[in-house]
Amino acid sequence: MRVSGLAASMVVVLVTAGCRKSEPARQVLARVGDRTITAADLQREVDQTAPLLRARYAGAERRRELLESLVRNELLAQEAARRHLERATAVRGQLDRAMVQELLRTEFEAHPAAASDAEARKYYDDHLQEFVRPEMARVAHLFLVADARSRPSVKTDADRLRRELDERQRRGDVSAFATAVRDRSNDPATRGSGGSLRYMTRDELAAAVGLEGAQAAFSLQPGEIAGPFATERGFELVRLEVKTAGADRPFSEARESIRAQIARQAQSRAYGELLKGIRERTAVQVDEAALAAVPLTTAAPTTTASAR
Repeated sequence: MRVSGLAASMVVVLVTAGCRKSEPARQVLARVGDRTITAADLQREVDQTAPLLRARYAGAERRRELLESLVRNELLAQEAARRHLERATAVRGQLDRAMVQELLRTEFEAHPAAASDAEARKYYDDHLQEFVRPEMARVAHLFLVADARSRPSVKTDADRLRRELDERQRRGDVSAFATAVRDRSNDPATRGSGGSLRYMTRDELAAAVGLEGAQAAFSLQPGEIAGPFATERGFELVRLEVKTAGADRPFSEARESIRAQIARQAQSRAYGELLKGIRERTAVQVDEAALAAVPLTTAAPTTTASAR
């Protein structure tokens, strides 16, 4: 005899003592219509709970509450199926996304990406600049040329210029140094760019503005000025624009992060190959004209103040 109506939705909670101990995960805890809820279903819910909260399910009362929540969900799911809500657009979209996630999960679990120490070492050697690099700075400089005869007067002029720059910066003139470079610098190569040099190491900067100027530049904070510093050709004032920290990360420290990065790259390639294969055996047609004519609303929604 076919069971119908309310009887079909009755929940039968089973006594667990009679279940086989050899397969605890398959132990049926409840029946909802023609569906079962097993110990594995219950464990899955516990696993999705935050680790610090899982201990609450050690007690019988909380376990029963958790089982009851699964029963309620199953009752509602069956009622939704009875009403054929799986055909609803929103449900179909969620189902499609869930199936895509499950496809990718099973695909990547079947072909796990793992990198060997040798592969990690090769990546480290090929990309050494990512792990070992010197401290660098980008500096703007103002150069005043001076020969032996003019050196005293140029030094006096450079000192006066430095005081003027400090005063202008204190007043909030952020373009003071660049303006002074364009007006006063004797370096035609950088005068038009406000004296800005490329990123340089300490040694490179020492070759450009002198050892004393380079040492001072690396001790500055961005926006600060140092100098004037005497060089063979004249005097240099420097302003620090940007400074980047150096790195010295040995392979032993970088190995695991490199292996993880290689694995992510391998998974990305596998995803691309999977999608390419599916696309090649599936007819895909895009109506570009129709796409261009779709009246999509792209403006952010506006909020109106609630009536007081």
